[in-house]
Amino acid sequence: MTCIKTPDGWVNRNEEPCTTDQHGNPTRHCKRNNRCGRHLEPHDEMCPVCVGKIRTNLLAVEELAALMEAEAVVAGVNSEAANLAGPWTNAVRWDWARVNAVRAAWAKGADVEPVRADFAVDLLHPGTCLSYWERLLREDLEHDAVTLVSDTISESRRYLDWVLTDLARDEDRVLVLVELAGDIQRLRTHMEAVRHDSLIPELGAPCPACKEPAPRLKLDHDRADVTGASDQWVCSRDHNHRWIKAEYRHWVGTAYVQHATHLPSRELADRIRVPESTIRRWASGSTPLLRSRGRHTDGRKLYDVGQAIELRDAVSVSG
Repeated sequence: MTCIKTPDGWVNRNEEPCTTDQHGNPTRHCKRNNRCGRHLEPHDEMCPVCVGKIRTNLLAVEELAALMEAEAVVAGVNSEAANLAGPWTNAVRWDWARVNAVRAAWAKGADVEPVRADFAVDLLHPGTCLSYWERLLREDLEHDAVTLVSDTISESRRYLDWVLTDLARDEDRVLVLVELAGDIQRLRTHMEAVRHDSLIPELGAPCPACKEPAPRLKLDHDRADVTGASDQWVCSRDHNHRWIKAEYRHWVGTAYVQHATHLPSRELADRIRVPESTIRRWASGSTPLLRSRGRHTDGRKLYDVGQAIELRDAVSVSG
């Protein structure tokens, strides 16, 4: 049975308080999030459906990782697809590199916080993310007597798949599984967005230097520069109107923030001039004031700009 979480507790489909299950025992609900609401068996802490979703996401990440090299050929060497297809360092080597860098900073009397920030784990890379979680769980479950961490993404995926059932039945570790599920879901969303972007050619924004109706800019590839760094966006009407990629991205990004109807929390905070923490507070809780409206291409949640402005104005009036 699936229940619904309300401010007053769990209720069943008849909108009655859910206190006992079909066996007459006190009800226990899936702990992955407040949206699941499935009843748990006595030995479970997360329902089999949610565990199955984690397995599906792990397999999808492994399959997407295998496709990234081909995507990088289409998108170019400076693309996110090339980054995801490129080399990565497993969690053990990364930890030792971080430790050595921090020790070197201490020896010089330098601030170690920037060094730690430089060695933050990139959980949006399949190799790094799966390696990080495998190493963390191997150490916690004492599975590292022979292998500290696997050498490939496929081996890491198989290990994580293997330990899911045990984690879902461990009351002390189920919150770790919840965090793992979130990271794997965000990774899959990011990789799918990268693959989607490389399959759809960018049409180009209207030329800002031409009168309306302005023609779209076209990407002019510099054949002598295989890295793509010298490519420029050129107006199809007046070839003297041209911008390098960095200028184009900055201009398009600024226009996007100013005119978009849905934005991630950071850009939304800049747009309506409130702290980002306020946006997150509005969007949190079992009954959020600000609901998400899909996801950005980088996996971040999008929020309705108009609704956020109404909340900001309402707070200003009440204050």
